[in-house]
Amino acid sequence: FGRMLPLFSINRFVGGSCITQAMNAKLYSDNGRVDRAALAAPAQPRRFLGLDVGAETIKVVEVLCAGPEWRISRRRLVEHHKEPTQRLLELLGEFDWPNLNGAAVCGRLARLVKLPRIPTKQAQARGFRFHFGQRPATVVSIGGHGFSVLELRPNGLEVLRENSRCSQGTGNFLRQL
Repeated sequence: FGRMLPLFSINRFVGGSCITQAMNAKLYSDNGRVDRAALAAPAQPRRFLGLDVGAETIKVVEVLCAGPEWRISRRRLVEHHKEPTQRLLELLGEFDWPNLNGAAVCGRLARLVKLPRIPTKQAQARGFRFHFGQRPATVVSIGGHGFSVLELRPNGLEVLRENSRCSQGTGNFLRQL
């Protein structure tokens, strides 16, 4: 991944967590200050990718930004069959990697990708808020090796609870139902 691109992550949703990454990452320049040029509306929408690299799957969402408007343009969820690197490279080709404005990653295998990482809790909360607004909710995430429950409370408090033991195979079992 020759150049590092900033972005965010979304789960749904193949969109929720990835959106957070995209929105957070590209508004700041290399010196950490708000990039005023990034806030100006270009002739073509800016493109960002959010990646969620999990134990069994890779989720990708493309978010477009035109002025103050953010919208999801494409999303993909694919199984990587224990070969996340090869599958991720294929996906990045599908999403025209060289012409993106930014990207970020989350997920169990995010450490394998040289991109800014977004914590799961932040990615899930931002993704839900992007799709459904500020209402209270419970977001349940069931993955190949574990699960979590994120409570989004009316007062803005976000409480994440994760299983304390490995529950390998949980996601695969549920997929078969």
